[in-house]
Amino acid sequence: MTDDLPNESTGGDASRRRFLSALSAGTATAGLGALAGCVSLSDDGSGSVSFHANDLPDVDDDPDPVTWATYPVRTPRDYRRDAQVRTNDLLEDVPTPLSAGRVPNGHVRQHLAGAVADARDHLDDAVTAPTQRRTVDSLRRARERARFAAAGWAAIDEALTVDDLAPDANDVTDRARRARASMAYVGTDPAPAVVVHASREALLGDARSVSTEFSHGDGVRVLQVAEYAEGVERARASLADANMLEAQFRDAQPDDAGSLASRIEDARAALAGVLRSEVESLPNERDALTLADADIENTLAQRVLHGLHWRGTDDGPARSRDGPARGIVRGIEAFAALEGYRRVRDAVESGTRYEITEAADVTERYDAVHEALARAPRRSDAPGLARAALVNAAATVQYRDQRLAALDGEVYDHDVNDAVEAYVVQNAIARAVPDAVDAALDALRA
Repeated sequence: MTDDLPNESTGGDASRRRFLSALSAGTATAGLGALAGCVSLSDDGSGSVSFHANDLPDVDDDPDPVTWATYPVRTPRDYRRDAQVRTNDLLEDVPTPLSAGRVPNGHVRQHLAGAVADARDHLDDAVTAPTQRRTVDSLRRARERARFAAAGWAAIDEALTVDDLAPDANDVTDRARRARASMAYVGTDPAPAVVVHASREALLGDARSVSTEFSHGDGVRVLQVAEYAEGVERARASLADANMLEAQFRDAQPDDAGSLASRIEDARAALAGVLRSEVESLPNERDALTLADADIENTLAQRVLHGLHWRGTDDGPARSRDGPARGIVRGIEAFAALEGYRRVRDAVESGTRYEITEAADVTERYDAVHEALARAPRRSDAPGLARAALVNAAATVQYRDQRLAALDGEVYDHDVNDAVEAYVVQNAIARAVPDAVDAALDALRA
């Protein structure tokens, strides 16, 4: 397979040394409209490539399961069953199918019926999920959507209000804040400890508040009650998941396991310092997105560079808003984005533009990113930590895959630009993740 990025075996060595030292469009011919890769002229005279959706990649339902993050602990069967029971109990409160007689407002009826369908889909997903983490995530989403439907119906049938739900919200958010304040970072091996504790930090962060800024701000009281209840259920489920992870991980540790809190925080601070140094070595944003001897304005190449530069210069790991373990995971993501930016910039300076001239170009980028996502954990000295750092990349690729699979009939290059951009960006990040994980491990072992 053709790959425009510099080989990671050479670029990676240079990256690791930095880490350690710091710690075409042509013209169309009449009659070719049936062929993939046609070129037509848009209203402004620019070329627009078209091809048939059948020539695009045969999209799988999911990226390779090796990509998906999981937990280094077992999820108890009883815990999974209790989440399923909770979801089904909520759904039983909704008189499905919802008729116009019961819910006259078609807009409301559509949202409530959609939530019921979503909850059932998530229950199904939990059964077939390739990892325990995705099982737990699917069950949590099933609970949320079921609570939306149940509370929406209760708002109609029993006049349930947001104020009625406020005590439940206050109780769960207070418990989540206390759990976060007293969070212990127990462990012996820092890599799996970071994976578990980063997940706990994120879950407790989700549980510490329930938003009252409703997306249904059009005065539809029923949907506002449903949305608020969904947020309360999200907080409850997130708190329960965080507590389950803590209990399971603690039980898996030896009796003399101590706290890794200081080591994790010191590693986060060290990574944040290296990240700041790396960012300072980059050109400013304007220069980072331009070339001295070529015009890449408004091209896919420029968009890819922007995406990587933006992800790499985020200062989240330095501020550690979510906690020290999550800061390490975000630091790995940022380092990988910075190294990906450098490799892509080298490719762009050598002439690569990532243009889409035929369906095969899309397939090439699709294949490359899926291969990179699958290989990254295998190439890493801490596969679980690598998978945790690839959560956003895998989710982005899956979303773009789904959008690609939804295309039908004649497809134009602008229909697939976003997918190709995402594939190139996430490919660059995935290929750099093993070196970024090595830097994190060095900081954790210092």
